[in-house]
Amino acid sequence: MMMRPLEAADIPALIALWEASGLTRPWNDPRADARLALDGPTSAILGSWAVGVLIGSIMVGFDGHRGWVYYLAVAPGHRRRGLGRALMEAAETWLRARGAPKLQLMVREGNDAALGFYEALGLERQGVVTLGKFLRNERRTMTATLYGIRNCDTMKKARTWLDGHGVAYAFHDYKTVGIDEASLRRWAGKVGWEVLLNRAGTTFRGLSDADKADLDEAKAVRLMLANPSMIKRPVLEQGGRLLVGFKPDTYVSAGLGR
Repeated sequence: MMMRPLEAADIPALIALWEASGLTRPWNDPRADARLALDGPTSAILGSWAVGVLIGSIMVGFDGHRGWVYYLAVAPGHRRRGLGRALMEAAETWLRARGAPKLQLMVREGNDAALGFYEALGLERQGVVTLGKFLRNERRTMTATLYGIRNCDTMKKARTWLDGHGVAYAFHDYKTVGIDEASLRRWAGKVGWEVLLNRAGTTFRGLSDADKADLDEAKAVRLMLANPSMIKRPVLEQGGRLLVGFKPDTYVSAGLGR
């Protein structure tokens, strides 16, 4: 295993790691986050590699008062082997070399597993409340969320198109994080369950006749919830806009890209 500061050429592998680890959010452009950290004079992203594959990362920065850590990620197949601890130690070393007196980080509400991990490393809860405000034009830069399965050929075409046209998006992999019933019902309400359910796919065709019979919205949602492979791919959601399936002309007509 090798650990080193990442470079711009490592961003595609880094984003794939963050997505596989469930760290990306629709309101944050992960590529922009990575570029800002790599280009900044007081920040870095440290990466851990095994046989040429990026398996861990941690973003670290020093604002002149406190050191901060973000995007601690360990690939799912490499967890519980001490890599998260090693990445935190590397971040502490980076900060000490720059004179930072204290390390701080933020954990989202409800993430008890992360809280337990950090507390086991000696970090303590602080008596502060975090406040925030976006400093960008959110209407112009609102990040889309692309839902699907990583290895699907149609997904690969959609992601290539979005990347090539400068569209910021977060990738939601059904195989990694699943999908919730509320989202399926919201989508079905917008475009119709008939558009959303992929009845031409092998997963649906492999169902029993009873499962395929008497379809309605409620039954279709139950099927897609149990088998996300039945959701037509990709689903792209941005603000109030929802696109199902991939056709370049449709994306252009929707105003995506530059």
